[in-house]
This record gives sequence, structure tokens and C-alpha cells, in this order.
Amino acid sequence: EAQKSDDLSLWQHDYKLGKAAYHDAGFATALEYFERAAEAGRPMANWYLGTMYRLGEGVGADPAKAFGYYRQVAISYDAEQPNTRLMQMTVDSLVRVGDAYRHGLAAAGIERDVQRALNLYTMAAGHGHPAALYGIGLVYLEGDGLKQRPDQGVKWLMRAARKRYAPAETMLGDLYWDGKIVEQDRTRAIMWYRLARQTARPDDQAAIMSRFDAVMSAASAEERTTGEALATQWSQQYPANLADGQN
Repeated sequence: EAQKSDDLSLWQHDYKLGKAAYHDAGFATALEYFERAAEAGRPMANWYLGTMYRLGEGVGADPAKAFGYYRQVAISYDAEQPNTRLMQMTVDSLVRVGDAYRHGLAAAGIERDVQRALNLYTMAAGHGHPAALYGIGLVYLEGDGLKQRPDQGVKWLMRAARKRYAPAETMLGDLYWDGKIVEQDRTRAIMWYRLARQTARPDDQAAIMSRFDAVMSAASAEERTTGEALATQWSQQYPANLADGQN
């Protein structure tokens, strides 16, 4: 019993030190501590390792390794998990694994399996994860071997957009600008692009800004003014929590 207590104290110590180093951008140190905690079977350390390998933080970006770590967290999913932070990490891992199955990940030997991705997204969507809502929307829009349900796809994108998820906002902008799935509405498209510009991650800002500038150049003065007003109304109703980030 005493040995178990010592082991628990040790991994908790490693995890805390790793977390502190990570948030101070000391990635090499964080990697060492997280690896030790992960070896003890701690899912929260695995989530951090998955994120580091996905984003290339202190290590070379390695989608296959990221997938492996996220999968270890995802398989520990418990719908009644009382630890809020662990639940958040587990739900996020369900989405990351779902993404791998939706696209396929040859480096990890993962073939495309859209139905499996949809199942994982649905589990995560039950906890309100915006990327899961977005993923379900894309599956219904694109079909990808399943029956296309564009109306349902737009509804799921809207649910993600209410959480101010930039990829969903951008996709809605595209849909309203093109008018192929929904009735064309250029003012509403401008609204969505403006909202996406507010909430996009730094690495997505350039692409969204380019799209936003192109759309604004093509729009009339009235469309621009109305679209900006709609964006202001939406952001007041659904304010962006930029502190959350959208990794």
C-alpha cells in the first residue's frame, strides 16, 4: 500500500513539473516529465505528449506518434468521469482520433473509416466539443461513403459556430457565398468571414484574412455594411472566449 502511494506521488510530481515546464515553453523538460508520467499510465500526460507531437512543440511534428498518444487517452473514455480536466482531455482525444479515421493516416497504418470517425465525433459532441460538432457537419455535407445529408451538415456547423469555432464559421461563409447548398446570401457570408477572423488561430489567420479581403473586394458597399452589422449582433449573442484557444 505504501509503495502504491509513493508511485502515485511520483507520477503526480512528474506531471505537475511537466505541465509547469510546458506552459513556460520549456518543451524539452516537459517532454521528459510527461514521458515518465505516461509510462506510469497517466492519460493526462499522454494528452500533452499527443499535443506536442501534433503541433511540433519541442519535437518534430509526428502525426503517427500524436495519434498513438491520443488513442491511449481516447480508449480510457468514461462518460461518468468525475475529473473535469481529464474528461476534457479525453473528449478532445476522441476528436483527434476521429480526425485520423476521417482522413486516414498512412503513417500510423490507419485507413479511412468515416463511420468510425462519425461514431467518435458523436461521443465527443455529447460533451459539446466544437471540433466534434464541426466534424459531424463535414461528414454529413461530404458523405465520404455515407449518405450525404446537407441540411443536417449545416445544422451541425451552426452548432459549432455558436461556440465560435473558426473552421465552422469559415465553412458557413463559403456556403453562403457560393450558394450551392444553402440559398446564396452574400451579406451573411461576410458576417461569417468576419466572425471567423475574430476567432481564428494565429496559423489560420493568413488564409482567413486572404479570403475575407477577397470577399470584401467583391461585395457591394451595402453588403459589406450589412454583413458587418450582422457579425456584431452575432458576436454579442455568442461572444468569443479567445482565452480558450482552438487547437
